[in-house]
Amino acid sequence: MLQSKTVQDNMKRNNSSRLALSCMLICFTPLSFSSDINPDRPDKLISKAEAENTKCRGGPGNDPYTPVSCYDRERTMSQIQKLGWCWGPRDAYGYQKKWIICSSDRSASVDDSVKSSRLDPSWRPFGSTMFFMSPAASNTPALTASIREGQIHINLIDPNSALCKSGESSGPNEAGPYKINDTYLKFQSFCMNGTRVFGPSSAQGKDFMLKAVEAGSMKVELDTPPPLIFYGTDFDSVRRELMKTESAL
Repeated sequence: MLQSKTVQDNMKRNNSSRLALSCMLICFTPLSFSSDINPDRPDKLISKAEAENTKCRGGPGNDPYTPVSCYDRERTMSQIQKLGWCWGPRDAYGYQKKWIICSSDRSASVDDSVKSSRLDPSWRPFGSTMFFMSPAASNTPALTASIREGQIHINLIDPNSALCKSGESSGPNEAGPYKINDTYLKFQSFCMNGTRVFGPSSAQGKDFMLKAVEAGSMKVELDTPPPLIFYGTDFDSVRRELMKTESAL
């Protein structure tokens, strides 16, 4: 009986030791499982972006459909980024980049897009109260930004339009609807000294078009293809310049 009790006591001590060791392992092992969970890689979207990139980089510069492929690539890559995947690391050379988890890119938290006080070169002055931007792979219709009573207005201008006779000033008339970034907007059009000027007619449409410009790129689909693609990297510089004209003495 004494020997049996001794064996039982040893078993209890061994069990207590194992329990204490297990507790130590649990308490001191870093619980990193939640941070190691990665979102599923969106391979279909990635394949789509890569195909669009091939058309963008390999297309002729004077082909109006080449910038359409570049625009589509940027839109697809934006969708991929929203799913947690990025083309990076951001500060790596192009040949070093690959699809990575956005949160793993340490350089992504660094603001390397310091805005310059200079005017974005894609926007050019047209008089003192308006700026314009030509579409990629084309000259017209051009995008215009102007200011009236403190409000920024985004329109399109086409001096070559057959809808306006030489020297004609008339309108406004209903036009469109036209697609802006795949969304239909109602437009109004008028002639100013033989040049066609047209833009959104509703407050919601005007706000939508302004936000599209502020986002950095815009696809405009008019009556005939191909779509017009506009790229602007810093609309804030245009806004600042326009605001200066509002405060002129």
